[in-house]
Amino acid sequence: MTLKWWDKMKLLIKDFCIDYSKSKNRDFFVERRKLQKLYVFSSDLNERQVIKQQLKILHEQNIEGTKIRSKVRNIVNNENMSMFYHEVEFKNNKK
Repeated sequence: MTLKWWDKMKLLIKDFCIDYSKSKNRDFFVERRKLQKLYVFSSDLNERQVIKQQLKILHEQNIEGTKIRSKVRNIVNNENMSMFYHEVEFKNNKK
């Protein structure tokens, strides 16, 4: 009985996480598109600078999320990022 409950709960959590991620991703692209349009149609240089900075922050947040997800994939696959770079350096030093 407990195992069935737990399996059902895991599915509910998974569905919730997927829906949440889709929503956050959609919000990101809507916000980015809105800022890009504001930037293109703005004639005020100060306003364009502010919008450009907001776009940069949004982009950096997206990149940070990508970095975190890539580390999770490596950890799940039992890989170590520092080991990868150590191997690359070792191969470069051999040349």
